[in-house]
Amino acid sequence: MGDYPPWRYKIFTANGEFVRQVSPKPEDPNPSRGGGVLDNGFTVNASFSWPYTRDFSERESLIMEVHDPDGNRAGGPLVLPGSRMGSIRGGPPTHVHRTLWGANPEIDALGSTIAVAHGSRPEVKLVDHDLSLQLVIRWNEPTRSVRRADVRNWRDNLRERRGENWSEYDEARVSPQRPVADNFPVISDVRIGRDGRIWVNRYNLPDERRGWLGFSTDGSFACHLTETPGYVWEFGSDYVLWESDEGSLTVRKHELKLPL
Repeated sequence: MGDYPPWRYKIFTANGEFVRQVSPKPEDPNPSRGGGVLDNGFTVNASFSWPYTRDFSERESLIMEVHDPDGNRAGGPLVLPGSRMGSIRGGPPTHVHRTLWGANPEIDALGSTIAVAHGSRPEVKLVDHDLSLQLVIRWNEPTRSVRRADVRNWRDNLRERRGENWSEYDEARVSPQRPVADNFPVISDVRIGRDGRIWVNRYNLPDERRGWLGFSTDGSFACHLTETPGYVWEFGSDYVLWESDEGSLTVRKHELKLPL
């Protein structure tokens, strides 16, 4: 279980008895934004670093580190570039925006594997706790350019959804000053299943739900999973846990069958 600030782990037995606390070194005041715990007790921790300027000239970064069971840094830091960020002139001065449809890095860790991906590329790199490359998974994905009509429709849809709740923050989101990416991202998430499979959430294009791609432990394509109606918590060998919000928070387990 994670805790903050500063970021640290509390370890319990399967019966819920407290064992010890682990504080990663060097100390990080911010909670981890990604990663996980490997079978050997090594932890993968990530934090965002925001640019100093606010004019969209610099990118945010996801900084990933690996720590041993005692909290000592064993790998990294690995710096993964993200979207350009900035403030909108005339908008709320403390509100920072990312480039519209900017691609960002994604990581996950489970078992003995760390999966590292970037939203702009149809590729997942699998590394171990030493950050040594073990496997690269690639697939074909056509480049989808962002059109003016896509931007216009996105802004119109936001106005419709927000309705009477429209605010100065929304006005900044649709401002012409906000940069727009040339191409849509390829992926929006990467997950390692309990059985070692690699799952990639394809980025949802406007009016299109693209679902997940599943890859076997050797990197070969296994199956395509249609879009789940909520946030996916976990993939197992024969199930998917996903969260929906239909008046109350619900976690549901669905059977997963791979094609023969």
